[in-house]
Amino acid sequence: LVVALGVVCLCQVAVARIEVSVSWELYSSAEVQLPPRQQHAMSSIGDTIFLFGGLANGTADNSLHAFSTTTESWQDLSAATVTGPVPRARYGHGMEAIGEQLLVFGGIDSNGTVLNDLFVFDVASKTWTDASVPAQGTPPAPRHLH
Repeated sequence: LVVALGVVCLCQVAVARIEVSVSWELYSSAEVQLPPRQQHAMSSIGDTIFLFGGLANGTADNSLHAFSTTTESWQDLSAATVTGPVPRARYGHGMEAIGEQLLVFGGIDSNGTVLNDLFVFDVASKTWTDASVPAQGTPPAPRHLH
């Protein structure tokens, strides 16, 4: 019960109890064996999880792979199977899925340069686009591990 300026207000709080069950399942695929990596980025669209870049065996990488949770298989979307300017190798970058597109921003390249470039990958057409030059305004400062 809250009283404000002589007016009585009844404040109620509703609490929703949601129970979530989480379990891990190991998927393995003989078709594509990816080296262990760190500081990579992953995003999902539908039943597909996309993995881009990172440090693979200590080296900056710019490969794109797609894992289908339906078929439990990897697809290599390397430069040979896509069109457009492929982003340079990087790690510590950000990646987000919006609709049927993946946006990759920033990170650190193989020379140690912190980046502020933006690339868009269209999943349907398998096309990379360099979207680094803004139509207006100032681009964000270079960054990594964001």
